[in-house]
Amino acid sequence: MVGLTHDLALTKLRAAGLIPHGKHQFRQTDPKGAVYKQDPEAGSDIRPGSPITIYWSDGPAPQPVPDVHGESCVQAKSALLDRHLTGRCIEVFDDTTPKGRVVGTTPAVGTVLPQGTTVVINVSKGRELVLMPNVKRHTVAYAISTLHGLGFTIHVDQPDYSPKAHVFDQSPEPGKMYPKGTLVTLIL
Repeated sequence: MVGLTHDLALTKLRAAGLIPHGKHQFRQTDPKGAVYKQDPEAGSDIRPGSPITIYWSDGPAPQPVPDVHGESCVQAKSALLDRHLTGRCIEVFDDTTPKGRVVGTTPAVGTVLPQGTTVVINVSKGRELVLMPNVKRHTVAYAISTLHGLGFTIHVDQPDYSPKAHVFDQSPEPGKMYPKGTLVTLIL
């Protein structure tokens, strides 16, 4: 029966007048459904109606996605390969993880996957940089709306300002790239 599929082995054993029993488990080296062992072994003398046990493979065991946070793309791919999973790195902006280091994976850490599955490895490009617009001579309302829309944090130097007031100056200066979340002070 060794080498047959478990369905075919069960059919043949029943046709021979034997009573089949089956056991199965994950096996790295045998394809799913393949019989890898029988008891008694082939060639043994047995009578019709005797029990025979066949063992078949459930295929390679599924693997959990390892935690590769903070590793490089190469290290993360290697850790996945150790679990018989494939890694594909993509770059993403991240405010807290250093550039070139893994932010996370898709699917998430601990997700159990069939071997050979591709896992997306999100690698940090660092903080997202945005071009600072010139909001001088615009109303405070316009300046706040524009800067918030780009992801900046705003501080107005006068606590009781009118939204219709105009911005006299801004810090940092416009025309340069700054990380999202940078504090912009508006001077009225």
